[in-house]
Amino acid sequence: MKTYEEIKNELIAIADVLKKYPENIQSQVFDILTNHFLSGQKNIKTEDKPLAETISTKSKPKSSSSSKGGGKSGKKNGETLSLLKDLDLRAKGKKSFIDFYEEKKPSAANEFNSVAVYYLAEILELSGITPNHIYTCYKEASQRAPVAFVQSLRDTASRNGYIDTADINNIKIPMRGKNFIEHDLPKTKLKK
Repeated sequence: MKTYEEIKNELIAIADVLKKYPENIQSQVFDILTNHFLSGQKNIKTEDKPLAETISTKSKPKSSSSSKGGGKSGKKNGETLSLLKDLDLRAKGKKSFIDFYEEKKPSAANEFNSVAVYYLAEILELSGITPNHIYTCYKEASQRAPVAFVQSLRDTASRNGYIDTADINNIKIPMRGKNFIEHDLPKTKLKK
């Protein structure tokens, strides 16, 4: 059994490795590395492909996903995202998005996406949430939006089940996502 120091050192090493990968695949890389560390596997494959092949294919942005609305151009991948200027993220009588963001402390795109959808659906009680709503939340919090923005939303839905993107123009927060936001964020730090 590993000692506390060995586990701590391994997690620090994993965190350093994660910084080298695009944000949209960091959670997958984390899962692979921690599974390897915990099980001691020598040859890691995912989806019957070598790890390097999986990472290189998953890290390429999709070329033509777009959201409704004009305005600010998304990123190099052809997405077009817009700030929703009439979206009030500081609604009177409700917690502001910034306060909610600072309370939950999301640390990766999948967590931020989930926090944003939860806030919009549960606190502002909006329906018909689009990528532009979530993009506006990124800008409100002064956070860098993922390059493959719509793909990061789909990744959050498929990998974690925290959001539902079956209709990309009506993104929802399922019970799994509600539980994650209400009970698992902010993440607690390991004590020394």
